[in-house]
Amino acid sequence: MQSYVQQDNKALNHMIQALAEGKHWYIAMLEAIALWDSIEETVDGENLRYLICGEAFNLRLLVERMLESADGLIPPEEKSAFLRSFEPPIQISHQECKDLIGEVKYKTHLNYFYGITVEGALISAVRNEVSKEIMLYPCCQDPREFEGAYKRIYGKDKESLLEKFSISNGNALYANGDIDEHMPEFIYWLFKYRLNNSDKARIASDTKKGLENLGKSQNIKLWT
Repeated sequence: MQSYVQQDNKALNHMIQALAEGKHWYIAMLEAIALWDSIEETVDGENLRYLICGEAFNLRLLVERMLESADGLIPPEEKSAFLRSFEPPIQISHQECKDLIGEVKYKTHLNYFYGITVEGALISAVRNEVSKEIMLYPCCQDPREFEGAYKRIYGKDKESLLEKFSISNGNALYANGDIDEHMPEFIYWLFKYRLNNSDKARIASDTKKGLENLGKSQNIKLWT
């Protein structure tokens, strides 16, 4: 994927100009999000990938990036509070928020939220279930006899899923040992695999489990 070293100046300049004109920083930020075009960039040597698989946009990462770019122009206590909880500092309707960031950003944000954030939380929840079950069984039982989290969710072990993921992408990411770099893509692929290989009731149940697990560590789901 191409990496951008330049900033998305159109969006950042809009936000800074709107702040200078007295617009509330939250509204200015939402407007700037709608103008943002870059799918990836390098900032201070760090590679920031916003769009995963051409479908899932990491809106939280972009928000953090924008707030850093406007450092000193936003009340520090409001900035810190927002980054902790992502609770809007002013009251606007869900529809207004959706309209300000734009339909495309909103849809791809939901893809990221459910396809990567919630899917990752589902995997974590099932791992915890498996670990608890192992602890309850007699010490003489081999833990390898237990069905792993991936097998329980997707019907196949992680190794098999990684192989399918690699083949579907036309490369050998896993064989080359590059999977950590591509973990968001893998999790999003797992999300789509689950949707295509589970019945509706199971899909709903697993998604609920992921959301419940996510709720234990995060009080608010950003713009959902």
